[in-house]
Amino acid sequence: MKKFNLEIDVEEEELENENEDINNNNIDININNNNKNNNNINNDNNINNNNINNNNNNNNTYEEIKNFYNGPFKNSLNEEYDISYNKWITQDKNLKFLCSDFPIPNNEEIIKQIIKRRDYPCELKLLKWITEDNEHKQNFTKISNSKTKLNRHNDILPYKYNNVTIDNNNNNNINIDNYINASYIDGPLKEDKKLFIATQGPLSGTIFSFWKMIISHNINLIIMLSNVYEEGREKSECYWPTSEDNNLILYKDNDNEKKDINDKIVLKLVKEEILENNSIVKRTFKLNELKEINQIQILCWGDHDIPKDNLIFNKIINLLINKINDNRIQNPEIPILIHCSAGVGRTGTFIAICQIIKCLEKIKILKKEPILNVFNVVRKLREQRYSMVTDTIQYKSIYTLCINWIKENIYKNIHNIEYNLHK
Repeated sequence: MKKFNLEIDVEEEELENENEDINNNNIDININNNNKNNNNINNDNNINNNNINNNNNNNNTYEEIKNFYNGPFKNSLNEEYDISYNKWITQDKNLKFLCSDFPIPNNEEIIKQIIKRRDYPCELKLLKWITEDNEHKQNFTKISNSKTKLNRHNDILPYKYNNVTIDNNNNNNINIDNYINASYIDGPLKEDKKLFIATQGPLSGTIFSFWKMIISHNINLIIMLSNVYEEGREKSECYWPTSEDNNLILYKDNDNEKKDINDKIVLKLVKEEILENNSIVKRTFKLNELKEINQIQILCWGDHDIPKDNLIFNKIINLLINKINDNRIQNPEIPILIHCSAGVGRTGTFIAICQIIKCLEKIKILKKEPILNVFNVVRKLREQRYSMVTDTIQYKSIYTLCINWIKENIYKNIHNIEYNLHK
């Protein structure tokens, strides 16, 4: 087994203290849990019962967040498919250290040092090393004898154990009729199974399949993190009507002679709204004159990059997370569809930020000290879709945005750190 020799820029004494703190915290949690279990046995009245149950629920939620940060998959993705955890993390103490959560204290100078001293290129390089090997590629979903181009990139394919099908059929019988390059992505907590569907930008030959997937999964929110064209190259086919006066009519196999109602899709643009100086477009579609679909398109987020304006970037993240939270309250079982071009770089970056902030929102409610573990969150995303979060600037932005979220929402006495991720 290959061992990694990491040069982590932290003093040895600090590491020992941090490890001691973590161990002490684990002991405290175990003691608290044992005490609460004893109290449950010995309680005498309903009020005490309710208080103890609430405390247990709070501790269980916090432990669930810590497990999400630190360990292998606990949700719908079976642990046996967590290849990098089983193959690398359990065998190498340096990688195990990188997969440990670390607290974010209420101290501006320490927070600045946390951002400054991490080796972001090294961390991402290690993530690519342990999640882009042949063992992962052997789990790709592959469709043979395809007459139609179904994949935007031949090296970015969904895994066979969590691939999405057009017809929402879970029998794992994938063929050319129900294949689409899309992956289920779990959220951080137990109730967040299949929270997202991450997919590529549709091709001209997959637009009908794209909308059929939306119909079969009852999706009502699409987040598009790319333009149709960027620097002269197509990133996604325009899969919607561009005018309220003209509907987009789609036929299966582009055969308008088909009579089956399931082989025809009619899309109408109901509303289009441009926000933040042409950075965001919100659209509402009517699907087959019945179902309403909302789409939010981000125009200022370039491929292999992040938005240049930090203020706009923060607004985008807050807007999208608020929209997702509202949508989940109304439709808790329906996944959110997210895509860029390949469905990995910008898509992975946003999903990582969204997952961590969801944990931080829970931690805030529990009044616990905030913790982070970007390395393991991205590693788990890469076990669900190949090559999620592709560039160092995207990886670093996850740290910066989440730490600034902590300062804005938990430590309000600390000013946001000024940062330039494009340096």
